[in-house]
Amino acid sequence: FPVTIVVDDGRHISYGVNVNAYGIYGANVRGFLGQAYDFSRAQQFPQESGIRQGPSDYLGRFKIIPNDYGSLEWRFRANNRTNELKRNIVTLIAGPEVFKVQIDYLYHDNVYFTKFSGKREQVSWKISSKITKDWSVFVGARREFKNNPGPLESSIGALYEDECFKWIIEGMKTYYRDRDLVPATTIMFTFGFKNLGENIVTGK
Repeated sequence: FPVTIVVDDGRHISYGVNVNAYGIYGANVRGFLGQAYDFSRAQQFPQESGIRQGPSDYLGRFKIIPNDYGSLEWRFRANNRTNELKRNIVTLIAGPEVFKVQIDYLYHDNVYFTKFSGKREQVSWKISSKITKDWSVFVGARREFKNNPGPLESSIGALYEDECFKWIIEGMKTYYRDRDLVPATTIMFTFGFKNLGENIVTGK
């Protein structure tokens, strides 16, 4: 049960506990629970960030990996006074490389750092299939349920990846409509050498 304490610029301290448990047949359970304490006399961050004078909100992450064919991860931020969940993210991955499914659930009580202010509750899914040693194909979508319910985006694409090179072509259709953002269809190319960075080229 490792305990981690980090002191940040003399006024801020972060601390948390990591837990790792291993079972038979390669099963693994990982967990983290932490918090920060701000010694500043003035409020340095927006209240919505969860960082305030004194103790911050709780941050947690728990992941269960029963075998090589799936995992379940839960990440959250909870109010340190009421224990109310302010952010809640659940990720489920299941299946072998030939047919892998990923489902993500996200809840955020206030997305204050983007144009899309207010609560967010979204579900996204992605299905991928490794058809050869180096080639994979995928399809996915994301949908909003809380604020202006409806589809947010959908995508389809292919990935090539070997020992030193990675290349992705992806077609994406977005349905956002907010201020300067309007629905659009984009084709995106991503290519690069591993450990040397990637380049992205987009077209509409």
